[in-house]
Amino acid sequence: MASLLVGGIFGSFLNVVIWRVPNHISITNPRRSFCPKCEAQIAWYDNIPIISWLVLGTKCRHCKEPIAARYPLVESLGGLAFLAVTAGGLFGAYPAWALTELYAFACVSIVIAFIDLDHHLILNVVLLPTLIATVMLLAVKKVDLHGGIPFGPSMLLGAWLGIFAGAPLATLYLQCTGLA
Repeated sequence: MASLLVGGIFGSFLNVVIWRVPNHISITNPRRSFCPKCEAQIAWYDNIPIISWLVLGTKCRHCKEPIAARYPLVESLGGLAFLAVTAGGLFGAYPAWALTELYAFACVSIVIAFIDLDHHLILNVVLLPTLIATVMLLAVKKVDLHGGIPFGPSMLLGAWLGIFAGAPLATLYLQCTGLA
Protein backbone atom coordinates (compact mmCIF):
# COMPACT_ATOMS: atom_id res chain seq x y z
CA MET A 1 0.00 0.00 0.00
CA ALA A 2 2.85 2.39 0.82
CA SER A 3 4.31 1.82 -2.66
CA LEU A 4 0.99 2.78 -4.24
CA LEU A 5 0.86 6.03 -2.23
CA VAL A 6 4.50 6.96 -2.83
CA GLY A 7 4.09 6.17 -6.53
CA GLY A 8 1.03 8.43 -6.68
CA ILE A 9 3.03 11.26 -5.17
CA PHE A 10 5.79 10.67 -7.71
CA GLY A 11 3.11 10.58 -10.41
CA SER A 12 2.04 14.07 -9.36
CA PHE A 13 5.60 15.29 -9.89
CA LEU A 14 5.77 13.44 -13.21
CA ASN A 15 2.80 15.54 -14.36
CA VAL A 16 4.90 18.64 -13.66
CA VAL A 17 7.80 17.26 -15.71
CA ILE A 18 5.51 16.15 -18.57
CA TRP A 19 3.97 19.63 -18.81
CA ARG A 20 6.91 21.89 -18.10
CA VAL A 21 9.95 20.32 -19.79
CA PRO A 22 8.64 20.30 -23.39
CA ASN A 23 7.17 23.78 -22.84
CA HIS A 24 10.57 25.06 -21.66
CA ILE A 25 9.28 25.95 -18.19
CA SER A 26 11.57 25.35 -15.22
CA ILE A 27 10.59 22.41 -13.04
CA THR A 28 11.86 24.28 -9.98
CA ASN A 29 10.58 27.79 -10.65
CA PRO A 30 7.78 28.42 -10.00
CA ARG A 31 8.11 26.00 -7.13
CA ARG A 32 4.38 25.39 -6.77
CA SER A 33 2.05 23.85 -9.30
CA PHE A 34 -0.26 26.16 -11.19
CA CYS A 35 -3.35 25.86 -13.38
CA PRO A 36 -2.21 25.77 -17.02
CA LYS A 37 -5.29 27.78 -18.02
CA CYS A 38 -5.58 30.63 -15.46
CA GLU A 39 -2.04 30.20 -14.00
CA ALA A 40 -3.38 30.43 -10.42
CA GLN A 41 -1.13 28.73 -7.89
CA ILE A 42 -2.54 25.41 -6.67
CA ALA A 43 -2.81 25.09 -2.88
CA TRP A 44 -1.29 22.02 -1.27
CA TYR A 45 -4.74 20.66 -0.37
CA ASP A 46 -5.79 20.90 -4.03
CA ASN A 47 -2.69 18.98 -5.09
CA ILE A 48 -3.25 15.62 -3.39
CA PRO A 49 -2.87 12.92 -6.04
CA ILE A 50 -6.18 11.68 -7.48
CA ILE A 51 -8.23 12.76 -4.44
CA SER A 52 -8.06 16.51 -5.13
CA TRP A 53 -9.13 15.98 -8.75
CA LEU A 54 -12.23 14.14 -7.52
CA VAL A 55 -12.97 16.57 -4.65
CA LEU A 56 -12.72 19.57 -7.00
CA GLY A 57 -15.19 17.94 -9.36
CA THR A 58 -12.50 17.75 -12.08
CA LYS A 59 -12.38 21.57 -12.31
CA CYS A 60 -9.90 24.26 -11.26
CA ARG A 61 -10.91 25.92 -7.99
CA HIS A 62 -10.12 29.36 -9.46
CA CYS A 63 -11.22 29.48 -13.12
CA LYS A 64 -13.62 26.49 -13.04
CA GLU A 65 -12.08 25.15 -16.26
CA PRO A 66 -11.90 21.36 -16.53
CA ILE A 67 -8.78 19.59 -15.26
CA ALA A 68 -7.76 16.91 -17.74
CA ALA A 69 -8.26 13.29 -16.70
CA ARG A 70 -4.63 12.81 -17.68
CA TYR A 71 -3.48 14.20 -14.30
CA PRO A 72 -5.04 11.44 -12.16
CA LEU A 73 -4.16 8.93 -14.90
CA VAL A 74 -0.44 9.73 -14.61
CA GLU A 75 -0.69 9.71 -10.79
CA SER A 76 -2.43 6.32 -10.92
CA LEU A 77 0.17 4.95 -13.33
CA GLY A 78 2.92 6.13 -10.97
CA GLY A 79 1.24 4.37 -8.06
CA LEU A 80 0.63 1.17 -10.01
CA ALA A 81 4.19 1.18 -11.38
CA PHE A 82 5.67 1.50 -7.87
CA LEU A 83 3.32 -1.22 -6.62
CA ALA A 84 4.35 -3.53 -9.49
CA VAL A 85 8.06 -2.92 -8.87
CA THR A 86 7.64 -3.60 -5.15
CA ALA A 87 5.58 -6.74 -5.79
CA GLY A 88 8.20 -7.98 -8.25
CA GLY A 89 10.86 -7.57 -5.58
CA LEU A 90 8.75 -9.28 -2.94
CA PHE A 91 7.99 -12.25 -5.18
CA GLY A 92 11.55 -12.66 -6.41
CA ALA A 93 11.11 -11.50 -10.03
CA TYR A 94 14.40 -9.61 -9.70
CA PRO A 95 16.96 -8.95 -6.97
CA ALA A 96 16.14 -6.38 -4.33
CA TRP A 97 19.21 -4.30 -5.22
CA ALA A 98 17.49 -3.37 -8.50
CA LEU A 99 14.54 -1.59 -6.84
CA THR A 100 15.96 1.94 -7.05
CA GLU A 101 16.73 1.60 -10.73
CA LEU A 102 13.34 0.05 -11.47
CA TYR A 103 11.41 2.81 -9.65
CA ALA A 104 13.41 5.41 -11.56
CA PHE A 105 12.96 3.52 -14.85
CA ALA A 106 9.18 3.40 -14.28
CA CYS A 107 9.06 7.17 -13.68
CA VAL A 108 11.19 7.99 -16.71
CA SER A 109 9.13 5.62 -18.88
CA ILE A 110 5.92 7.43 -17.92
CA VAL A 111 7.49 10.84 -18.64
CA ILE A 112 8.89 9.76 -22.01
CA ALA A 113 5.62 8.09 -23.05
CA PHE A 114 3.43 11.11 -22.28
CA ILE A 115 5.82 13.69 -23.76
CA ASP A 116 6.03 11.50 -26.86
CA LEU A 117 2.22 11.26 -27.05
CA ASP A 118 1.89 15.05 -26.85
CA HIS A 119 4.87 16.26 -28.88
CA HIS A 120 6.17 13.22 -30.80
CA LEU A 121 9.55 13.81 -29.18
CA ILE A 122 11.85 11.87 -26.91
CA LEU A 123 13.94 14.54 -25.27
CA ASN A 124 17.66 14.20 -24.52
CA VAL A 125 17.11 16.34 -21.43
CA VAL A 126 15.15 13.38 -20.03
CA LEU A 127 17.28 10.56 -21.44
CA LEU A 128 20.79 11.83 -20.59
CA PRO A 129 20.29 12.34 -16.84
CA THR A 130 18.56 8.95 -16.72
CA LEU A 131 21.52 7.28 -18.36
CA ILE A 132 23.98 9.05 -16.05
CA ALA A 133 21.93 8.27 -12.93
CA THR A 134 21.52 4.63 -13.92
CA VAL A 135 25.25 4.16 -14.46
CA MET A 136 26.02 5.92 -11.15
CA LEU A 137 23.45 3.89 -9.20
CA LEU A 138 24.70 0.62 -10.64
CA ALA A 139 28.32 1.62 -9.97
CA VAL A 140 27.72 2.33 -6.28
CA LYS A 141 25.86 -0.92 -5.65
CA LYS A 142 28.20 -3.13 -3.66
CA VAL A 143 26.34 -6.33 -4.29
CA ASP A 144 27.19 -9.80 -5.45
CA LEU A 145 25.02 -9.77 -8.58
CA HIS A 146 24.53 -13.52 -8.43
CA GLY A 147 23.75 -13.82 -4.73
CA GLY A 148 21.82 -10.58 -4.26
CA ILE A 149 20.65 -9.16 -0.95
CA PRO A 150 17.65 -10.44 1.02
CA PHE A 151 14.58 -8.29 0.38
CA GLY A 152 13.02 -6.52 3.34
CA PRO A 153 11.53 -3.23 4.55
CA SER A 154 14.96 -1.64 5.02
CA MET A 155 15.84 -2.43 1.39
CA LEU A 156 12.56 -0.85 0.21
CA LEU A 157 13.27 2.26 2.27
CA GLY A 158 16.79 2.37 0.86
CA ALA A 159 15.42 2.20 -2.69
CA TRP A 160 13.06 5.12 -2.08
CA LEU A 161 15.86 7.12 -0.48
CA GLY A 162 18.00 6.36 -3.53
CA ILE A 163 15.40 7.96 -5.78
CA PHE A 164 15.20 11.04 -3.55
CA ALA A 165 18.99 11.27 -3.48
CA GLY A 166 19.08 11.29 -7.29
CA ALA A 167 16.70 14.26 -7.51
CA PRO A 168 19.37 16.88 -6.63
CA LEU A 169 21.62 15.48 -9.37
CA ALA A 170 18.82 15.72 -11.90
CA THR A 171 18.01 19.26 -10.76
CA LEU A 172 21.66 20.26 -11.09
CA TYR A 173 21.72 18.87 -14.63
CA LEU A 174 18.52 20.74 -15.54
CA GLN A 175 19.92 23.97 -14.10
CA CYS A 176 23.09 23.55 -16.14
CA THR A 177 21.04 23.04 -19.30
CA GLY A 178 18.81 26.05 -18.52
CA LEU A 179 15.60 24.08 -17.95
CA ALA A 180 15.44 24.61 -14.20
